[in-house]
Amino acid sequence: MAFFDVECGGAADPVMIWNSKEKEWFLYYTQRRGYMSTENTLWGHGTRIGIASSVDGRKWRYRGVCQGDGELTNSDRKVSWWAPEIICYKDTFHMFVTHVPEVYKTWSEGTRDIRHYISMDGINWEFQSVLSLSSSRCIDACVCRIGNLWYLWYKDETNGSYTYMASSCDLYNWQVLGVVNDDCSHEAPFVWKYDGKYWMIVDAWGEKGLRIYASKDGLKDWVYKCSLPGSHPAIYEINGRLFFVRHEEYAPGTMQTAIHISELMYKDGVFKKK
Repeated sequence: MAFFDVECGGAADPVMIWNSKEKEWFLYYTQRRGYMSTENTLWGHGTRIGIASSVDGRKWRYRGVCQGDGELTNSDRKVSWWAPEIICYKDTFHMFVTHVPEVYKTWSEGTRDIRHYISMDGINWEFQSVLSLSSSRCIDACVCRIGNLWYLWYKDETNGSYTYMASSCDLYNWQVLGVVNDDCSHEAPFVWKYDGKYWMIVDAWGEKGLRIYASKDGLKDWVYKCSLPGSHPAIYEINGRLFFVRHEEYAPGTMQTAIHISELMYKDGVFKKK
């Protein structure tokens, strides 16, 4: 399955969640401006968080962008929003999303932070806080519950572009625990539990691709296992099947990208596309 956002031309950084109130799958993504020139990085700034929904995960319909305070809706394109992470806990949706305070022509300019929003419907969002993390350039949140605590994994661009981790007992107050994966520079960590262990997939770019690691407890000792193609991934177990969500190039020579969803096979610690 592939989803291409005709409005922006650059659907990227996808995550997926079942919205029990609407009884549909909701797909959230960075709404890059893929139709713009590739001469600078304006196509990756001034972005919003797009939403698509589906009953069966095959046919998707565009639902617009996340609504909230003035900056989140970003109708004037003066800030940038990247890489949403969405979870639902006790009937409340939580979004942890990267915020860039301006629009830049290069990746090296400015600061980044991760912001927390909540929603009762998955569409309209209320700002909660800016997370205090390990530097002023933290992006790409992933949240997972292990035991009685919530854990947040993210990329720290100031400190090696490695994965750092923080913990929380309530999703609102976070304590930074430090670096957990410095195997190589990468971004977009995503963690899930499967086959009695925890897995982390990261985007290491180019020939290194999407690298997958395993950990017994999900907190330390991540060991590399295999790689997959694509960019900024997420993996979900649904009814005993594994689904691989990522964005890929849509039109060669442009910044146009589409979101792809396909099934994975798993055997002896190795994941492969089906």
